Amino acid sequence: MESQNENEDEYSCRKSPTNTTTKPRRIMKMEHSTTDFYLSCYFAMCGHNVKDIRKIDDNNRMEFVFEDSNDLQKLKEQYFWDKALVNPILYKDSIRKMKTMLYNY
Repeated sequence: MESQNENEDEYSCRKSPTNTTTKPRRIMKMEHSTTDFYLSCYFAMCGHNVKDIRKIDDNNRMEFVFEDSNDLQKLKEQYFWDKALVNPILYKDSIRKMKTMLYNY
């Protein structure tokens, strides 16, 4: 039987059909990745943490990885349909933080 707090925990317990012991089971979470630096800054400014930064080719292109969610997809839609409203100072700070992450990566 799965734990009711599945969204809060990375692990849940499931009874094995052959015995009565429980074993932790890792729950896989979907990822959203993008090479768009400014979209990544927007996601970060809106409270989504960067899970990983990956180098994707020899031209120093980087891919930003976030945990996928409905909220993230709504933000992406707002960004590309020019409906995203941001505080310019917070967005500038997000850009600076993301650049720091890139330079220290």
